Amino acid sequence: MYMEGEPWNVGPEDAAMNALVDAWPVRHQASIFTSAGRLYAPRYRQAHIRIFSLGDSLSYLAAEVAYSDVKAAFEHYLNHWNRGRPIVLAGHSQGAYHGRTLLQEFFEVGALADQLVAAYLPGMDMYAEEFETIPLCETPEETGCLCTWMTYAEGHRPGWLDVKLEAGQSAPLCVNPITWDRSEGWSPLEEHLGAVMPNFRPTKPGTLQCKLTSDGVLEVTRPQMVGGKLLDRQDWHEGDFNLFWFNVEDNVRQRTQNWLSNRSTAQPAELP
Repeated sequence: MYMEGEPWNVGPEDAAMNALVDAWPVRHQASIFTSAGRLYAPRYRQAHIRIFSLGDSLSYLAAEVAYSDVKAAFEHYLNHWNRGRPIVLAGHSQGAYHGRTLLQEFFEVGALADQLVAAYLPGMDMYAEEFETIPLCETPEETGCLCTWMTYAEGHRPGWLDVKLEAGQSAPLCVNPITWDRSEGWSPLEEHLGAVMPNFRPTKPGTLQCKLTSDGVLEVTRPQMVGGKLLDRQDWHEGDFNLFWFNVEDNVRQRTQNWLSNRSTAQPAELP
């Protein structure tokens, strides 16, 4: 959300930024997960968006400052509120960027690996070689895995991805957020449970279809709804969660229930 301003990081005392964060990522994205359990959405010193285009030493330092807050908040949660409960990790764009580091640092090995229901981290390119033990989710009920995708219109590719692939980089990880697998072809229209519009109103089910591509992109059709032509765009980064809002909500409940069913001794609802 931090796209304008000179400082490399924006402080949590910035009222204008907090209002933006509450109005958009908290309302439109974090809200997906409230039906699955307790929601924790800490503020942090978000880095300026330019860190992803410049990639210089100051950019890395700003990213480290931002992650230090995310890590501190997560450790506070573990020390005070987790109490052995299963964990769903979610983030988008820069949030996914920091979520990847949390996965690497806290969930690759150790007790937390068994507590991970799933990580939903769209909007950032992620690669298999970045993880030692955490797999990409390949079934709707699988736990302890990663769900990630980057949404673009059919036939569109970001220029930076072409550069990476031409340089020999492997294709980014990607899962279909409607079917929750890696099957080829377009997802069935009837399996789309609905999107959430910028005004936070839901669309009808069966609004769009999506499919995976060999170069790690999630292609999506134009929304089939009144005014869908006006919503059409090439880069759907802002809609990585909103386009699949109800599918993600349904899936996180499914994975959480599966985690609980497979662990008869886990009773997080009875903990104070």
